[in-house]
Order: sequence, then C-alpha cells, then structure tokens
Amino acid sequence: MAHVSMHDLLKRWTRPPKGRGVFTRQGVYKALRWPDFPAPAVSDGTGLTKLWHPADIDAFESRHPEFTDELAKRRKIRKAGYAALMRKRGNA
Repeated sequence: MAHVSMHDLLKRWTRPPKGRGVFTRQGVYKALRWPDFPAPAVSDGTGLTKLWHPADIDAFESRHPEFTDELAKRRKIRKAGYAALMRKRGNA
C-alpha cells in the first residue's frame, strides 16, 4: 500500500498552478497542526519525513470538505466571519 507524503498533500490541497486544491502552501502546513489531523503512520523520528495512510487522509477530507471544494471553503469563511461579527456586536 502506498502512503501519502507531504509532497502529495501539497499537490492535493494547494491552489493551481502547483496543485488542484484550494489552500495556500502555508494553509496546508497550518492544517497539519490541527488537533484532528491524523498522526503520521510512518515518521523518521526527526519530523522531516512523514507518511500518512491514504484512508486517514480521506477520512480527514470527508470531515473537512473545504480542502477539496472551493465553495465549501467560502461557506466556512463566511460562517466564521458572521460569528465573529455577532461576537463583536455582543449578540453571541
């Protein structure tokens, strides 16, 4: 079974012309620090080489459709902006 490398994730989730997703390179690196991001299946101990099971990445994408769908990303941003506005107004 092939594993998913960091290079594969960048190709999968970054915007064109380098990839086919909707995030920036920095956004992908930020997502690696999310609490629900899967732990690497294989790591070299130094943290430089990390490999994930494809099933773990697929499960993460199903929980976070904004990684593969531009419309889902825009909805998430709009929802977060609205919630922040309501907190600022004291309506939350």
